[in-house]
Amino acid sequence: MFLTILQLCYLFSFGGPDGYGYLFLATKDGDPLYFHWEDITETGTRLDLGDDDYVAIDLPFSFPFYDALYNYAFIGSNGLIYFADQYVGIENECLPTHIYDVGDLIALYWSDLNPEDSVAGVYYQNFGSYTVIEYHMVPIVGLSGRNTFEVILTPTGYIELLYLHMESYSDETIGIQDATALSGNHWYLEYVCEGEPSLRVPSDSSAVLYIPPWVSAKETRLTSKPIHNTSGKLLLCRAPSLPVPASVPDDFVDLFLFRADGRTILKVPGIGIGRGESNLTVPGTASLPSGIYRVLLRGRKTERRYSILLLH
Repeated sequence: MFLTILQLCYLFSFGGPDGYGYLFLATKDGDPLYFHWEDITETGTRLDLGDDDYVAIDLPFSFPFYDALYNYAFIGSNGLIYFADQYVGIENECLPTHIYDVGDLIALYWSDLNPEDSVAGVYYQNFGSYTVIEYHMVPIVGLSGRNTFEVILTPTGYIELLYLHMESYSDETIGIQDATALSGNHWYLEYVCEGEPSLRVPSDSSAVLYIPPWVSAKETRLTSKPIHNTSGKLLLCRAPSLPVPASVPDDFVDLFLFRADGRTILKVPGIGIGRGESNLTVPGTASLPSGIYRVLLRGRKTERRYSILLLH
């Protein structure tokens, strides 16, 4: 089993799944478990991107996004990555939206940006196994301050939005959506829009990671660390294996799995735990959707409660 411990505190947030199954994880303050900044201003290609403009790039792999595959992307000057050959204007909207008739999109910092001055620039670089698109020191029209952020696309569909240095914010939109998002299927997952929720407004060294439903933990760029305790942690695991805290003293426990709303969705009595065992194979978890769950292990002597992010 591939297992990762993620810092869980007031700066950590998660959301989803949307109607398709995408989740997001987010953190701030440069947490090394998430924040893998790639500076490509010296090695990448600077795009000839003016104000209110867009250009096309080729991807070195087929990028899966919702139920489509793309070997190209359009980079917009206003902080958008999308997959239709047309301009997307300066008026950002909250998701879902079909403004400008553009459907599939990644809004990494959708606003009225101007990357064409002498200091700012937009760069991209293909690394074979992933592609980086960096907006470097780009100002928002009418505001002081410059912003540096990037998106990393991977052939698994795993998406990283990274915010290195942010000096200005007005009402930007951050999130993803499919072309059919307005049909009622809820194939979109917004992170922040018009400053709400306020705790999600990106600051320096923050990250938002979008994980599609088919991606397992080992296919992300999350960093693996050994388990030492579960206090203040969120455990990332792959079904049907669940982690076991080292502090569980009982040989047999009853396992309860709860949804985020507190409803019990799984009960497995009398599970045997071997000495030094760090994970359990739990029947029934393979059919559960990816998401955040609470675990209760109840034995004769004690009980342990902790949270997991279950992926497949």
